[in-house]
Amino acid sequence: MAVTIRAADLNRDRDELVRFLAENLAPGAHASRFDWLYLEGPQGQARAWMAVDELGRTIGLAAAFPRDFWVGNRVEQVWVLGDFCIAKEHRSLGPALSLQRTCLESLDNGICYDFPSPSMLPIYRRLGVPTLGQHVRYVKLLKADEKILKFVRNRFLASPLIQIGNWTLALGRLSESIPDGVTFSLHEEECGEEFDAIDSSNTTGHSVRGLRNAKYLNWRYLRNPLREYRLITARRGSRLMGYAVVEVDGPYSMIADVRTIDPENTIPGLLACAEGCLRQMGVGHINAHLLEHCSLGPYLRRAGFYPRERVPVVAYTKDETRSLSGIHDSKTWFLLAGDRES
Repeated sequence: MAVTIRAADLNRDRDELVRFLAENLAPGAHASRFDWLYLEGPQGQARAWMAVDELGRTIGLAAAFPRDFWVGNRVEQVWVLGDFCIAKEHRSLGPALSLQRTCLESLDNGICYDFPSPSMLPIYRRLGVPTLGQHVRYVKLLKADEKILKFVRNRFLASPLIQIGNWTLALGRLSESIPDGVTFSLHEEECGEEFDAIDSSNTTGHSVRGLRNAKYLNWRYLRNPLREYRLITARRGSRLMGYAVVEVDGPYSMIADVRTIDPENTIPGLLACAEGCLRQMGVGHINAHLLEHCSLGPYLRRAGFYPRERVPVVAYTKDETRSLSGIHDSKTWFLLAGDRES
């Protein structure tokens, strides 16, 4: 069977792309997601490639989404790869390799990265795309209910144990010292210019990090049609010192983003405030995803988070001179859950 790879026209092919994604990627890949993710991104429209058979039927899709990144002291365009899917009856290595090869070659010398699924990793290996590092999921228990009920199934007998467990967990959060003069609160309006100033100050210790200006934050989190977020700020007086973004999704709730100009005096309080917010909503545990050498790791461990499973992250560029800027070194990258495509 002959397969042709062609660039998609996001406007002309919109309905077909939405249909194919809903059928082969996820039912939630609806039209509002497509418009938001592919057409309305503040750093430009996405690019997509379609694999079609000899009858013109779509059998595969690959996409790349533009993101502005700080690479050292310069802002550069980087591409996060995503939405790769092949129709069930065509899931063999050949079409998948051709489709993703075309995607990578079409991005010229741009920097690309991805959080590949287990089935996608062999494709990257065949294409010579190296693994950047491991993305580690950290987790912290917020409520003891579920854990205790696994061992004591009678709710009446388990109730006093649950109360003691939850009280102990809450006490640990309250023991976190909050610096004098720093206040933490929910931010309930769109982000303004003060968030741009936070982005321009790099205290992460990593030279490759996603740009987080107000325009991006408003699009990525506050106008996201897929997920619900809470933005927590740290202020000294009226001055913004930092913020954390929390994704609210039941057992999958997580710290999606953290930026601050004063890590030692803000990150512990931001984490404590995020935990309190989720605990009030009845969430049982909180997650955070970051690269293994991320500077945020010590703060999470100190706050009672524990590392769990690891998944690979890949990064690629055809420009071999880019290795001098640390593109292939995971220690230079700052990647959180908010750096995924959606």
